[in-house]
Amino acid sequence: MSTLPVELRVRGKRVLVVGLGPIGRRRATLFQEAGAQVRGVDPSPLVIAEADRPEFEWILEPYRSAHLEGMSLAVAAAPPEVNRQVVADARRRGILVSSASDPTQSDFSFPAIWRSGPVVVSVGTSGASPALAASLRDQLGPQIDPAAVRLAELLLQLRPEVFRRVSNPDTRRAVLATAAHPRWLSLIREQGVDTVRHEILSLLAALEAQRSDPQSHHPLASPLHPQNAQEDDSAPREGGHPPRRVAASGIGQAVAGEGSRGELSPRES
Repeated sequence: MSTLPVELRVRGKRVLVVGLGPIGRRRATLFQEAGAQVRGVDPSPLVIAEADRPEFEWILEPYRSAHLEGMSLAVAAAPPEVNRQVVADARRRGILVSSASDPTQSDFSFPAIWRSGPVVVSVGTSGASPALAASLRDQLGPQIDPAAVRLAELLLQLRPEVFRRVSNPDTRRAVLATAAHPRWLSLIREQGVDTVRHEILSLLAALEAQRSDPQSHHPLASPLHPQNAQEDDSAPREGGHPPRRVAASGIGQAVAGEGSRGELSPRES
């Protein structure tokens, strides 16, 4: 594998898009929606109709290497001979560049993307077939449970709260893993996301109370209580190990052990 899928934060980054045809416009729009500062360059006034003028900065002139000044990323979506020049100039300046006409010369590529809130499904084929990637995206995206999107939105709000209130890394890891468990999805569908929010915040409160008074036994919220923990049937059975336990059993051990790992093992992303 010669490529590595990553999520790139581009808010505030300056991005140059050379060539404002259909491909260049799509690339520029993706970056703009992600918060980047986009500059488009194309010499033809016919490329952009007045009624369809983009909101990003665009320059009607032939590409010059000076256009790369101050850029973090570059996209070459012009004719092949122009793209080759953009790639060469970007490489000399140490700027990551993507070429629409020659993926083998690209530092990064664009997968087919399905997005709903913070949940993103991206499919790539290492440049073999963008059409196949788009077809697979169209099949996979609609299969995402809307409850999973709502859970992701909730965790996006609560994650900073967990980091603020839980200082022990092992305990925090266990809390985050429990908060992301798929069993919450049915609760969201049946009772709504506010119920899950209440349960997770109750867990945090119980952990804080136990930390301040280790001798006390504060019951955790019912779906997280150790006696209600279930085996995670989706966990891999590598080496014949028994299925792991989930929920509060791991959290309780992390709290009690003050740095010992609980039974929950997923690392924070």
